[in-house]
Amino acid sequence: MKKWHWIVLLGLTLLSVIGQFIEHHYWWEAIPGFFAVFGFAGSLVLIFVAKFCANLFIAQKPNYYDALQQDQDTDQEVNTNAH
Repeated sequence: MKKWHWIVLLGLTLLSVIGQFIEHHYWWEAIPGFFAVFGFAGSLVLIFVAKFCANLFIAQKPNYYDALQQDQDTDQEVNTNAH
């Protein structure tokens, strides 16, 4: 990045930090870093809820494919013995 990009980025960051102390409508807006911590905690909650739902609705038992193979083997044996 160019030098002026960094200067603009630093200036906007300082304005946003100073601005949260000057004008806030709720008490949590005055806490430095509140929204960063809130966003991080929210993302962790979403990750764990998604993992729980995936394990509950999508994941198969560890021996699912072995049991499926055994069922196919017994079907083939029955078909070959029928002739």
